[in-house]
Amino acid sequence: MTAGRERRELDDLVGMFVNTLVLRGRIRPDASFRELLTEARTTVLAAFAHQEVPFERLVDALEPERDTSRTPLFQVMVALHNLGGEAPRLPASTSRP
Repeated sequence: MTAGRERRELDDLVGMFVNTLVLRGRIRPDASFRELLTEARTTVLAAFAHQEVPFERLVDALEPERDTSRTPLFQVMVALHNLGGEAPRLPASTSRP
């Protein structure tokens, strides 16, 4: 299970559970797209294996430099939602479902 519902005592709770997983990725110019996807998959699976660690505990353990203009551990956040069949429209880019 994901999104904070891996514990049996949470099964009957109603609400939105948000679980921020911090991923580190590097884009190597010499890597193929397939290699990039393979590395990303490995990173995501490793993150899910440790998803029970609260984000706040991770921040406390790593002690990153604090700056109120940004989050302490990541530069980009991607939120996945069920958007339906229509591809999102983003300025200066193209996408397809």
